[in-house]
Amino acid sequence: MAFNRREDIDIAKGIGELLVIIGHTFSSVMGSTALMNSIYTIIYSFHMPLLFFVSGYFSKKLLSCECKPKAIKDKAHRLPIPYFVWGGDISTVESVVGTFCTV
Repeated sequence: MAFNRREDIDIAKGIGELLVIIGHTFSSVMGSTALMNSIYTIIYSFHMPLLFFVSGYFSKKLLSCECKPKAIKDKAHRLPIPYFVWGGDISTVESVVGTFCTV
């Protein structure tokens, strides 16, 4: 079954994700120059709202169908798995790194 993808939405998601990466990279050089501060401020002023907008676009479409209870139940089962897996991974790395990096 072929899915109809909207290229403009894919491009917006890609731009938002790229801006997240750039924003996190620029946070390490924040304060070095006025230009860096300006770029950082511009990126952080809209990159997360852009991703929320794109996400909301798909949520509205999904929740407007007749299968709303099934869609909500499916999301409720799928979303906690990555949350707890990443949380466990991060906790493990922090505890291992923390034992070697004491101040």
